[in-house]
Amino acid sequence: MDDIGSAARIPADRSNSGGRQTGYPAGRRSPPAAPVRRSTEDDVLGAPNGMFPQSAEQSIAALVDEVERLRHEVDLARHYEIFLGEEADRHPVLPVLNRRALLRALGPMLVATEQAEISGSLLYIHVGGIEKLRDRHGLAASDAALLQVAQVMRGELRQTDLLAYLDGGDFAVALALAAPQAAADKARALADLLAALPVQWEGEPFSFPVAFGLAHFHSERSAEETLNLADAVRRGVAQPDGAPIDTEAEGENI
Repeated sequence: MDDIGSAARIPADRSNSGGRQTGYPAGRRSPPAAPVRRSTEDDVLGAPNGMFPQSAEQSIAALVDEVERLRHEVDLARHYEIFLGEEADRHPVLPVLNRRALLRALGPMLVATEQAEISGSLLYIHVGGIEKLRDRHGLAASDAALLQVAQVMRGELRQTDLLAYLDGGDFAVALALAAPQAAADKARALADLLAALPVQWEGEPFSFPVAFGLAHFHSERSAEETLNLADAVRRGVAQPDGAPIDTEAEGENI
């Protein structure tokens, strides 16, 4: 017989002081355990209070110094590469381009003038007497004479013109934006100016006979071929347009 006055029995594990049920049904897992907080003594790399060990700090500092050193070396190498490239294009004594730089610049110039349908010419100038001066008075004397020749020509040219020293007493000038007649006039003017140039070394006067040849720009000729043509015109065996010379044709040479 049921005892109506008796209270219902509640399992001890499903009650609490507030009367709320906190137990979990049978077969259900209990909630995961809360993570255990580690002491700050067990920090990264085993260092207390989050501090790096002194050995690690020294290693990192050394690594940073090494990176900075390598960056500095790369910068120096880059600047040195630019310097070498510029020096490779210049004559070691004269303030002009060398043959290598002239030919590299002349190629695109030939194409550009053809595409723009404008004229241009390459002037080949031979200054005689340089070898004689070198033989009699040495390299310093010939370098001084070549320097004077280069400075005179540079002063008579435009910024768009390229002046280069080839070898011996030979120079080349790329005359951009110059019609054939204008290029011929400039060539003659330079030749006359150089021939009258007063040069003395140790009291002895020297004169420099000048010969020149002109080759007109053409996109079908390479830079090397254009230079060779200008030299052939100077020697009197070709015409500025590349045609062979004959007894009735007058090339642009003196």
